[in-house]
Amino acid sequence: TLNAAEKIDMYYIPGLIRVFVSGRINYHVKFKGPSYNVDTACSSSFAAIQLACTSLLAKECDTALAGGLNVMTTPDLFAGLSRAHFLSKTGSCKTFDDGADGFCRGDGVGTVVLKRLEDAEADNDPILAVVLGTATNHSSEAVSITRPHGPAQEALYRKIVKHTGVILSM
Repeated sequence: TLNAAEKIDMYYIPGLIRVFVSGRINYHVKFKGPSYNVDTACSSSFAAIQLACTSLLAKECDTALAGGLNVMTTPDLFAGLSRAHFLSKTGSCKTFDDGADGFCRGDGVGTVVLKRLEDAEADNDPILAVVLGTATNHSSEAVSITRPHGPAQEALYRKIVKHTGVILSM
């Protein structure tokens, strides 16, 4: 409240504003190298992983944390999403189903630790997956800014498959 303004100290802004998240983590863990906050809506986690892989390949860092989070801090976004018919009326996500009627919101965080494969092997790190390649694109040809553009997504998938040499089987 406004009456509590005298209790606000110098840590209030870095603790409140989301652009400080990656910097606070780097500061706390003593990481060196790039520090990014990425907000590309639904693709933010993928974009963060791509930036992390790019930084690793450029040897800007030896270890990278990449991930995404969603923290619902205000009812305003819910109201807007509801009025725009983004949220499921049934309260259930039915991804790729004909009965899908929107998505459901929730707080959450997911993070991956990334290293160059040869470094992870040399350090005897547990390797749960290997990123063979990353790519990103955007299309201004979608029906609206909030709808994916199928041909652009297909082109992106084909680019990644070609770049990584993965053989697809149907």
